[in-house]
Amino acid sequence: MRRHQAKAAERPDSAARSLVAATDRHERSRHCPDRSSYGERSAAQHGWRCDNVAVSARRPGPVARRILRAPALVYHANAGWLLGERFLLLTHLGRRSGRSYQTVLEVIGSEPAVGEVMVIAGLGSAADWYRNVQAHPAVEVVVGRRRFRPVHRVLDEPEAIEVLAAYERRNRCVAPLVHQVLSWLVGWSYDGSDSARRRLAGELPIIAFRPRR
Repeated sequence: MRRHQAKAAERPDSAARSLVAATDRHERSRHCPDRSSYGERSAAQHGWRCDNVAVSARRPGPVARRILRAPALVYHANAGWLLGERFLLLTHLGRRSGRSYQTVLEVIGSEPAVGEVMVIAGLGSAADWYRNVQAHPAVEVVVGRRRFRPVHRVLDEPEAIEVLAAYERRNRCVAPLVHQVLSWLVGWSYDGSDSARRRLAGELPIIAFRPRR
């Protein structure tokens, strides 16, 4: 994988916190300090953001930080292909600055027939990367050994619910952990029931990226 150029830092709207299930400088009503621990790669920081289903709105301990930063560090070492298609690297433009940022996100679903991969906005519609791709088209997605210029769509509720259900089925061996992480993200007890999944789909957008034709 080619070495990625350093990215210029964008002035934050507010201090925020991030972690994996995939990655990002986040904005939300509940904020955590020390963004640079996870942060986006920039000329000033040379950091990476990690925002996926394991993103916590609470500040994690040092061990959790190391574990949750692992996918971003793999990409930083130009070895993202080792992660297969479990994670993707998203390059996007700051909605105000127009500067380039990179975020590592967990892939929670896919449609191989059209080359589509799906990720979740772990901090909801306030997540910076989500707001950025809504304002400007994403620049690039790298997943496994694939690299493409993407178009994106936000899944409607029925499709989002099915993607979440399929994700949970694939990870049923660690269901308690998945439920705990999702509970951290939304701030209420997620139990995997149909009603909880419907509520979750309404709070955390799921976005699908596919190659631009």
